[in-house]
Amino acid sequence: EQRDTDFCEQITCVLRVACFSIDLTEVENVKVADLIWLSMSTLQHLAADDVMFRRILILMKSPDFAVGPQRSLLAPLFVLSHPHCNENIQRSALGLLNELTTDQEIAALLLRDQNYVAMFDHFANSQIQANATYAIKLLEKLNAHHQRMSGGVNDRP
Repeated sequence: EQRDTDFCEQITCVLRVACFSIDLTEVENVKVADLIWLSMSTLQHLAADDVMFRRILILMKSPDFAVGPQRSLLAPLFVLSHPHCNENIQRSALGLLNELTTDQEIAALLLRDQNYVAMFDHFANSQIQANATYAIKLLEKLNAHHQRMSGGVNDRP
């Protein structure tokens, strides 16, 4: 289990370093965009396992792994708002956020900023079906979280 969680940390480190290099086309003959989307896609798939998901959450919430100008953003949010964000990056960022949003703290964070909700609305109307599907699911999860927190829906199934 320790080796598995260390793997999550290594992937998250690659993502963080790639995010700080997002304005570069390549690093060591590897496209930075590929490092970003492949790292997020890998984390998304690893999140299917409960142990890995908990580790990914801890890492993503850690200030050590925050990115952006003030090192205050989750990596998927940072890349979605960046001009170098291509279709693969968008898809993997929306997919990873979809997984992360099952956490109440992440959902609350996303709901606190209407710019995030507007960005997800924009992607929900995308001509790129995978991006639209992820964004719609993400908005549904955020809506469900909002209703639970406002007392509109019973928290138990």
